[in-house]
Amino acid sequence: MSKKELKYLKELPPVITIYRGMTEEELLSGQFGISWSLKKNVAIFFAETYSRNSSTHKLKKVIHKITINKSKVIAYFNGRKEFEIIYIK
Repeated sequence: MSKKELKYLKELPPVITIYRGMTEEELLSGQFGISWSLKKNVAIFFAETYSRNSSTHKLKKVIHKITINKSKVIAYFNGRKEFEIIYIK
């Protein structure tokens, strides 16, 4: 993380809401990927617009929202303006 990203993460409240665009199958499995976003619109983009993964392209997508303690965040990145939170359940 850059100094700017570290500062941003430090200034977040102790409890945060994060979002992930995923397949319905991923949601039902409870086995989530590690990339989340602080912004719902970013999760919507990955669920509805981003089609790079051909194996999930045609599967039904959902937006999943959870609230976590900031202390559980592994990293925060914003180089691509995705407000990305790395979190492992």
